[in-house]
Amino acid sequence: MQKPKIYFVPHYIGSLKHFERLIPYVGEKYDVGFLAIDKNIERSRALAEYCKNKKYEFKFFDIESSGAKRFRMPFFTGMSERYKQCEIYRNFLNAKKPQKIIFTKTWYHHNLFLREANKKDVETILLFFTGPTHHLVYGSLSSRTVPIGRKLKIIFKRIQQFVTDFVFHTIDFMYSIQKSIQYKKNVSQPNKIGIFNEYERTIGRAGGYDAKSVCVVGSPDFQITHELKSKINANRSLRSDLLGKYGLNENKLKILFIIYRFYSLPPLAEHRMSIQEHLSHHQGILRTIRTVFSEKEADILLKMHPGEKMIYDSYKNLGVKIYHDESRTDELVCLSDLYIADPTTHVNNMAFAIGIPALFINFSKLHFLNNLMEYFHIKHIVTDREDFIEKLRQFKQGALEKQYENSSIDFGSVDNLIKFIG
Repeated sequence: MQKPKIYFVPHYIGSLKHFERLIPYVGEKYDVGFLAIDKNIERSRALAEYCKNKKYEFKFFDIESSGAKRFRMPFFTGMSERYKQCEIYRNFLNAKKPQKIIFTKTWYHHNLFLREANKKDVETILLFFTGPTHHLVYGSLSSRTVPIGRKLKIIFKRIQQFVTDFVFHTIDFMYSIQKSIQYKKNVSQPNKIGIFNEYERTIGRAGGYDAKSVCVVGSPDFQITHELKSKINANRSLRSDLLGKYGLNENKLKILFIIYRFYSLPPLAEHRMSIQEHLSHHQGILRTIRTVFSEKEADILLKMHPGEKMIYDSYKNLGVKIYHDESRTDELVCLSDLYIADPTTHVNNMAFAIGIPALFINFSKLHFLNNLMEYFHIKHIVTDREDFIEKLRQFKQGALEKQYENSSIDFGSVDNLIKFIG
């Protein structure tokens, strides 16, 4: 008997790998596939290549190709392309007949697909991939940290979306009258929204959605990482295999460093770093770690952001081991003795899941990054070199106090999530 179809819609390689870890849990019930709705060809090619290597079903909807090199008339060209895109989505939905479609984000270019899926009574679900970093760090549209150009672009997009939605709803209404069928207003919003915790609800992360459709499911990183750590502790052979996989020495401390990408920030002139400034900033942090832990004592493991370009080779002179997309972050976390990261990364959830000693640092001028302290239940953020050295020495002496609170973690988060998906 053929299994019902479920599609995940990742927005880049990182969210695809996040969803990929759910396949063992949903694969028995559903036939799993991946979709990309994007205008970034390079990002979508990376998704396609990964799925090809893993033999996953993959479909890319190129929302930029139609009419990209011809004369464009404001509004009318957009409406024409929108109608053509609707046809593509309808044909896909009619052919594949998916039961559920799960998104990590509902950006503007997802709206049309969401609307067509809702028209076909396909269950649409939004599952956030990371914590509300953007919401807490950059604030609302009125925030001073949002550049004026970005504000104007967002406002224009919202006006355009309102107008085009109104036109399409009017066309649907007139069509239903002509065909004597019941009119059903289909909105470009998911049927269900899964958030990590109640705090996200209080800060309005799911604002704009029907409150009844929002459900707390927790981060799947809690259960997946906790279970992986338990397996590694119980199986010496597995641990040995993983150490070999990453070229690590059992007899040396392993310090995992998760880097914040300062060069990829929105163009805030007073804060954003160039790539060279970014490299110099983190090289200073690595040199500080080496003042406390020599290369003979400890390996420093640097996990690059998914899809990030290879720009860290100069760090190898400090005995830093660099891991890219070929590595699994949860495996590196579980093998490590000390975790060092900025206060915003969702990898923090993996560290909390296994209770690893951790330091959270922010030596930059971006003080608003510390807004994630309450969300992640972080007790202390290191902001100067002297405090950093002292905390590293405390860890070395076995005297480092716990820097976060994780007593309320739900280690059944994946079970909750699968129940939510249905």
